Amino acid sequence: MRTLTGGELAILDTLDIEGDFSIGASTEVIEFGAPIYSAGDWSTTGSFTATAGTVFFDGTANQTVNATTFNNLNVELHVPAGINPA
Repeated sequence: MRTLTGGELAILDTLDIEGDFSIGASTEVIEFGAPIYSAGDWSTTGSFTATAGTVFFDGTANQTVNATTFNNLNVELHVPAGINPA
């Protein structure tokens, strides 16, 4: 897992995350209408700002998501699995 710590990340184009995604403390991630594909868990102790884009959870196993508000959310799991709210 990679944890973003400190600073700001602006997502302007498609982002495909093949593993877990963690937004650490003092970090702000801003999505500017770009689709985000996540195959792993999603955790936030920092800030995620959603504008007009969609976050797709497209993993092959259960995924855990915590403390996040999404503009649009789409679950496209490829096996019988689900989303576990943390």
